Amino acid sequence: MYHAKRTASGFSTYAPEQDTYSLASLGLETALLAAIEHQQLVLYYQPATDPRTGAVRRVEALVRWRHPDLV
Repeated sequence: MYHAKRTASGFSTYAPEQDTYSLASLGLETALLAAIEHQQLVLYYQPATDPRTGAVRRVEALVRWRHPDLV
């Protein structure tokens, strides 16, 4: 689809060399599943406060990945 849009031809024929995103996405998905299995994800709560009063208005939940090779 993206190749067809870039070339403005309206169509594209599959070519494996154009499919690098799918391989990267699949690798990331596999790594993320392993991260869940090995409990490498950590949840943090971050309050969002009103700058005038300091009152907490909402809380954001942030997930950090403690990747064994990228930390």
